[in-house]
Amino acid sequence: MQHIIQQDNVEELLTKCGSAKWSERKEGLYGLQSYLERHGALPAQCLNRIGQLFCRIFMDAHTKVLSLFLDVLHAVLYRHAKDLVDFTTILLNRILTKLGSDLLTSVQTKLLKTLEIIT
Repeated sequence: MQHIIQQDNVEELLTKCGSAKWSERKEGLYGLQSYLERHGALPAQCLNRIGQLFCRIFMDAHTKVLSLFLDVLHAVLYRHAKDLVDFTTILLNRILTKLGSDLLTSVQTKLLKTLEIIT
């Protein structure tokens, strides 16, 4: 099911990504994905917040949110890897921790792709 969210307020999308409700986190991630498809990159002033927020989302217990998050993460890293160097160090630790746990094959594949992008 394709989700099209017509929001260009990245701060609002990031707030949704940080929500305690998994459905709002998912909606925020769909919004970021849509924003990246339309605009190609995120505003520079959002990059510090997105790194902090993504560290928390990375440990999300909901497989649907985690899978979508990894797709969005790939898009962000392709566009902003040089701007998120500090975040990628933390991300590497999170990837290795996640790979040591019991995960769906699809999530493992996305984690390995994330590892390829940042190394």
